[in-house]
Amino acid sequence: MHALKEQDGFEDRRDLAAGAGQGSLAELAERLLPRGDARWLLILDQMEELFAPDRKQESAAFLDRLLEGTRPQSSGAPSRFQVLATLRADFFHYCLDHPPLKRAVEREGGTFLLGPPGRLALERMVSGPINEVELNKRWTLDPGLPPTMAADAERHPGGLALMAFALRELYDCCASHCRMDLHTYRSEAFGGLSGAIARRAMPRLRSSAKAAPPRSSASLPGWCA
Repeated sequence: MHALKEQDGFEDRRDLAAGAGQGSLAELAERLLPRGDARWLLILDQMEELFAPDRKQESAAFLDRLLEGTRPQSSGAPSRFQVLATLRADFFHYCLDHPPLKRAVEREGGTFLLGPPGRLALERMVSGPINEVELNKRWTLDPGLPPTMAADAERHPGGLALMAFALRELYDCCASHCRMDLHTYRSEAFGGLSGAIARRAMPRLRSSAKAAPPRSSASLPGWCA
């Protein structure tokens, strides 16, 4: 709740937010929100991160608290605290292992399926941050970059994730001249989508290889080499 306490527009309610640890999130929403139809929407992006093996207990407690906050109030009125979560399809089965979450996603309107983005949507993911967002510095965009990256993403398994990673790397490479450049993307040094991953992965692979214990070529008794 630290971010909520620092959020502009809540200055007169920060004392209320300080008690966020007590009571449900639905009750907190009632205290914080003005009367009327206002809602508190919490966006939980990449919910699959909660299903990592080393955080099962804390993730279950976190989900329990969120789900409790979305239940109807004691008066029967719907909660004004709502959650919108994004989750990769290959992690959906983890929802079934958490009974309250299973009930939430199985009820009517609890799940909205999204297919893979089409070519135009991929192109807009490349151009949008430059053309549609007000940045601190003025950036320009090579008009050939969005269709090229979109076409590359369509040809690669897991292309959307690759494209997102390559965009971040390309942004860093182009920061000195504030232009997302097709020439840089196609260059041998950058290497397109696959090159962006390879450049980041190879130093780690070399580091792992140096840290690994030496392998013996001698045969152990009773084993065939």
